[in-house]
Amino acid sequence: MARRKVTVQEASDVLDASVDAVRQRIKRGKLERAEADDPTDPRVYVWLDLDQTESRHKVEVEDEPANGNGGALVESLQAQVGHLLRELEIRNEELRRKDHLLAAAIERIPPQLEAPRQQNGSSAAAGAAEGSEPRSATGGAHEDSQTPWWRRVFGG
Repeated sequence: MARRKVTVQEASDVLDASVDAVRQRIKRGKLERAEADDPTDPRVYVWLDLDQTESRHKVEVEDEPANGNGGALVESLQAQVGHLLRELEIRNEELRRKDHLLAAAIERIPPQLEAPRQQNGSSAAAGAAEGSEPRSATGGAHEDSQTPWWRRVFGG
């Protein structure tokens, strides 16, 4: 197979890749590095197969429309892009509207739900719910009968 020695810049042009991509290919062993003819030459060279350089030129020629309908193709693609941009704008507007409705619904929800109230409605039960020790006016056995066993054992 015939090969040609080119600089990294030329290889990037032929392979349609960046200079850094060509250097990475050399580093990974995908492209073979070539020695410079002059030892003082600081440039890096690469061996490229002739079919790589020829296939690049064939692709450029084949990309051109054969029957001259390039203008019609461009117009068709521009029409499709315009349609998709309009669709995107419609979707963005729908999302904005939904966000607005969601924000309005969230504002109507009370910021904090009230804690459920005890059935007996006593002030001692309300005090216990707030974390304070329930106290009755008598202060005796009546208080112990309403205090849960775990509060009497562990305190609180």
